[in-house]
Amino acid sequence: MQGFDTIFGLVVDTENTYEYTGDVYGLLHEYTRYKVIGVMLVSFNDMEFKQVSLEEFKNISLNNYSSNNWAENKWTSFLYPHDTEPVIIVDRYKYSGSKLIENVKTVRSYEDENDIILLYDKDGKLIVRSGCDIIHYEYSEKISLTVDLHTHSIGFSPTQRLSDNLAKTSVRKNYFNHVGDIYYNVLKDVLTCGTKHVLVCEDIVEVCADCDKILLPSECRTLYLDDGVAVNQIVCNKEIEHIVSCTDYPVGEWYISKESLVSFVGDLISSHINLFMNTVDGSTRPRAKLRKNLKELNDIAYKLCNSSKYEQYLSILREPKNKWAVNVAMSELSIIVY
Repeated sequence: MQGFDTIFGLVVDTENTYEYTGDVYGLLHEYTRYKVIGVMLVSFNDMEFKQVSLEEFKNISLNNYSSNNWAENKWTSFLYPHDTEPVIIVDRYKYSGSKLIENVKTVRSYEDENDIILLYDKDGKLIVRSGCDIIHYEYSEKISLTVDLHTHSIGFSPTQRLSDNLAKTSVRKNYFNHVGDIYYNVLKDVLTCGTKHVLVCEDIVEVCADCDKILLPSECRTLYLDDGVAVNQIVCNKEIEHIVSCTDYPVGEWYISKESLVSFVGDLISSHINLFMNTVDGSTRPRAKLRKNLKELNDIAYKLCNSSKYEQYLSILREPKNKWAVNVAMSELSIIVY
């Protein structure tokens, strides 16, 4: 069997179900309990689906992931106490004047699952999608892979924007998001920008691994540096607005435009001060004083930059009482203005 990336949904027995009703705060709920008989696997590179039984699934290794390990741990959410066969419950209800609401929950959950569980019958037909049109998997820390359930077409989107629009759209994250490993196996070249370690999606650039040199495209508005990455040189476009750095390694050289936005400059300085502060110990009185001053500036940055008050933040950095600490920190930041 070819390598599959992850689980797309569950296969249930539609011929032997248990149906019952319940009253929840005066609203009639109709429940259907299905026996889970298999899983639907997917290979995103060619959008090939494969239905396998639970017994077959125990012996399948998804890309970089042992499905057996997941089966041993995760299936407990689908089991009633003392049961040996997994089941899933579909909860259907309707508010006055609204469309039918259809949610899937595991038997160990008293609330609807926030992430969607797609259900298929044994013939491979999608029978429950909970009103969802698009599902997504987290492709990297900041970017998600999306799948249109009507066309099975693939796309990419910033994860935060999908989350922000959750209440307004029919986009949901797949319940099996972390089963398998799609980042290292799926469409590696689709989002590249000169190197396979840099992902570009809409106006976001995410650096996922060590790089020598990065030239940001003019479309970039936000740059993310993932945890642990090291970059020798970054050439920034003048339109960039924000930097979000999670790495402990300073960038070797920054090339920035003389027309850079104040928000970008504020983010660049604040992220560097935070990074530099963590390298300063309090072994001597001057170093303890320096660290204390940097900590105060770091707290100010957190408050003001998160409120988009960049001008005020930069003004505070220029105050005489902060000049010494800022100069020491900035001496370790290599910036070339073009």
